[in-house]
Amino acid sequence: MKKRSGVKNVKYRMTFPIKLCIILAVSSVISGLIFQKFVSLSLGGSYANSRFVIKSVKDFLVPSLWFSITIFTLIFSLGTIFISILVSHRIAGPLYRLETTFRDFKDGIFYTISLRPKDQVQDFAKATNEFVESLSDNFSSAKRLSLSMNEMIESAKSKCDEDDVDYQGISEINRELKAAAEKLNTILGNYKTK
Repeated sequence: MKKRSGVKNVKYRMTFPIKLCIILAVSSVISGLIFQKFVSLSLGGSYANSRFVIKSVKDFLVPSLWFSITIFTLIFSLGTIFISILVSHRIAGPLYRLETTFRDFKDGIFYTISLRPKDQVQDFAKATNEFVESLSDNFSSAKRLSLSMNEMIESAKSKCDEDDVDYQGISEINRELKAAAEKLNTILGNYKTK
C-alpha cells in the first residue's frame, strides 16, 4: 500500500504552536506596557517642602517586575487553557462521534459520518464513509442475490413436484443458481477474514 505524505496535516500540526506563540506575544506586550506604565509613574508634582530619601532601584523595580510577570503568567496561562480546550474539543468530539458510529456499525446500522467543518479527522471520516458506502452496496447486492437464489430453489422444488418432471427446466435453474452463487462469492471474496 502506498504511504501518503502528511502534507494535509501540516496545517493542523502548526495551528496549536502558532496560537501559543500569539498568546505569548500578546502576554508579553501587555505585561511590557504595564511595566512601562509603572516605571514612568511620576512621584509627585512639586519638590517644595519635600524630603528626598534615596532608595535603591531594587525597591522600585522589583514590585513592578513582579506585577508584570504575574500579569504575563496569568494571561499566558488563561490563553493556553482556552486554546487547549478548543483544540481538544476539535479532536475529542469527533473521536466520540466515531466511537458511537462504529458501535452502530457493529449492530448493522450503516450511515455516513458527518463532522463539523473545523473538526479534525475529516480525512478519516471521509474514508470511513467511502468504506461504509461500498460495504452497504455489497450487502444490498448479496441480499438481492440471496433472495433470487431462494426464488430459484423454490421454482426448482415446484418443477420436481410435478408429475412430469421438467429436467430441462431444473437444469436451467441449476445453472442460474451456480451463476448467482459465483456472483455472491465474488462479492464476499472482496473481504478478507481471519
